Amino acid sequence: MKSNFHRNTLAISCILALGMQTQVLAQGLQSGPDFLRGGEYLTQINKGDETYDPYEIQRSFTFNFDEPTREGIVDVKFDVKADGSVENVKVLGGFYDEQFREQAVNGITGTVFTPATAAGAAIDWPNLEMRIILRGVFLPAMTADMSEDFARLVKLNTDKNFVEAEALANLLLTTKAHSLFDYALLQDQLASTYMGTERVHEALIAMRNATSSSKAVSPQTLANTRLGLNVDSYIDDYLLPEMYRAAMSKRLLIALAMNQTGEALNAYDAITARSPEATDDPFKEQIEVVRTTLASENPVGSQIKLVQGKWIFETSTRKVFGVTGLTGQVDTIDISCDGAVKRRMVFTNDTEFGLPAAWENCKLEFQGTDGSTFNLYEYLN
Repeated sequence: MKSNFHRNTLAISCILALGMQTQVLAQGLQSGPDFLRGGEYLTQINKGDETYDPYEIQRSFTFNFDEPTREGIVDVKFDVKADGSVENVKVLGGFYDEQFREQAVNGITGTVFTPATAAGAAIDWPNLEMRIILRGVFLPAMTADMSEDFARLVKLNTDKNFVEAEALANLLLTTKAHSLFDYALLQDQLASTYMGTERVHEALIAMRNATSSSKAVSPQTLANTRLGLNVDSYIDDYLLPEMYRAAMSKRLLIALAMNQTGEALNAYDAITARSPEATDDPFKEQIEVVRTTLASENPVGSQIKLVQGKWIFETSTRKVFGVTGLTGQVDTIDISCDGAVKRRMVFTNDTEFGLPAAWENCKLEFQGTDGSTFNLYEYLN
């Protein structure tokens, strides 16, 4: 493998051989905090047998109060102290009314974590991000008073009037959208606006939002009722199945255009999993090209830009990465794999690092100054 990078090894208790060199990480990785219990309103959703990453960006919560008239999302960043307490809660954005925002902040402020550790000792963990989601009893359908404005939004994007389209989409998110179905539709339209204005990173984030899911809430009925309840109508995905497929297809195409290979493969798997009997597969040839490239010795490169101070990169089958060409500042890389708490390492430009073979389904979360850019390369070995 040709490279001008200085090789680095990413491991806690193991040694990785990269090429002809074998190195041990000079400083052990930090192991992130784990959610223990929420504040007054905040409780973890029980997803049955499903295992999920406790610090996935789509981590889902619900609140214990009367059924809401509006669903919502609050993205927060905060520090977890060495005793597991929370400090410096900041709202990054989302889709919410003021009541939900206040309850989300109060809930996360009162949350207790199992502390992060380094070499077995409890440590502070700054800049942990989580997404708090409020689901209500909402069937997936557009809010009635939003339909006319939404049709106008679609036309603005079609006519390439992107400035007005973006302003309208953000206005609707604030004033008229009430369900996560509405939210997903508007995020899909925002992605078109971002693509039209050459903001591809923002477009991919919008499509991640549009294809989100969290545990749905179905109505409760009395034990002696004769009325049947179609609980299958309350789906976890925010969009209806065909709309979800279209949105995930759009996400796949954007990921392919950006060489986000892992995300493209995961999007393809999500599409095929929900349409196992589909006879048409418009992406099969493109995905085969990706898989062939990943199986070869050819490096795969992409430009990363931090949006709101971070970028999440879904890994593919490759486990060795190089970073170079930094403009701005990137501080840390958080690594989350297969439901485990995050591990954190310091970001260093012009280096390579590798993930242990046992770490599967990983995401790399780069954190630093908003707008910073660098080149990320994936290597076979």
